[in-house]
Amino acid sequence: MTTKALAAAVAAALAALSLAACDRATQDRANQEGQEIANKANNALHVTEQKLKEAGHEAKEKLDQAGEKTSQAVSSATTKTETAVRDEKTHVATADTTR
Repeated sequence: MTTKALAAAVAAALAALSLAACDRATQDRANQEGQEIANKANNALHVTEQKLKEAGHEAKEKLDQAGEKTSQAVSSATTKTETAVRDEKTHVATADTTR
């Protein structure tokens, strides 16, 4: 009976070791897959960051150009308005002196 009990204990120990080995292999595989997912996510974040930086630079350039065009248009409109007001004042002053 002792031999049978010892054989059963050894068999139980081997079964426990086999389950532990399977569990460890499963855990190692899960860790590896998790690391791969983390690497892919980090790469995607890096690419997104680079694209956002590029888009920001392009947007800044376009806004700078638009600002310059707007400034020129406002300056031109101001000059035209000042000229029109000056011409109108001259026209009114001339009309007053001809009476």
